[in-house]
Amino acid sequence: MTAKAGDATRFAQEADRRGTALVVVFGGDGTIREAANGVLGRNTPLLVVPSGTENILAKYLDIRANPDQLVRVIRDGAPYEVDAIRRGVAHFLLVAGIGFDAEVVRRLAEARTGHISYASYFWPIWRTFWSYRHPQVYVRADGATIFRGRGMVFIGNVPRYAIGLRLLQLAHPADGMMDICVFPCISHLSLIRHSVNALLRRHLRRGRVIYRQARRVEVSADGPVNLEIDGDLGSPLPAVFEVAPRAVRFLVAADWHRRAGIDALEDRRHSVIAHS
Repeated sequence: MTAKAGDATRFAQEADRRGTALVVVFGGDGTIREAANGVLGRNTPLLVVPSGTENILAKYLDIRANPDQLVRVIRDGAPYEVDAIRRGVAHFLLVAGIGFDAEVVRRLAEARTGHISYASYFWPIWRTFWSYRHPQVYVRADGATIFRGRGMVFIGNVPRYAIGLRLLQLAHPADGMMDICVFPCISHLSLIRHSVNALLRRHLRRGRVIYRQARRVEVSADGPVNLEIDGDLGSPLPAVFEVAPRAVRFLVAADWHRRAGIDALEDRRHSVIAHS
């Protein structure tokens, strides 16, 4: 049982040093991120047992808190190595959000008194929508400037996001690259337009977004801008992100790779990125 930040990292490190064959992580995306930092670059696999609010990674890996399924995965499962994204000395596995959604996370953190639910986000989203002014940000991908202007930036490793959104819908967790999606946003109207397109999963075709891949991403701003990582508030911009290829090993169902359609993603992704 974790009691404070960093506990899951320490527990995973200790399990790996003891030669444990499998580390079972019972928790949400933040706990999984911490545990992953404890076994980076090691052979010890993690098995996710979801118990958080969103459980983005568990949903992506199609792992449920179902005893029968967990037993099958432990007995017949296969290891799957995923990339990690480093910012500073820590790594994450999912998505970093810069701008509007990070401000929502900040407001939620300030008001939080215990466990949260989807309903906990209503007032932070509502108040942020009416009061937030989108910042001027600068995004460089592998040394080239891809955006300068007002907007929101998402950088990550998997296609899933909160409430089932697919902001980085072409992301591949084990390709050695980060996916970047920039939503130019100067008004309430543009935020609403982007939100509708993202909900309908058509933002890459109709949303006027910028979508790229890179191994190194630098994001800066004219002033202080919040940043969230896997749903938790991080330190503000500037930020540099780098990929650690296939740094964390998970245990998944033996047929997960086929069912997830990972291979079929490649042609679509190259086509969209080339025309964005």
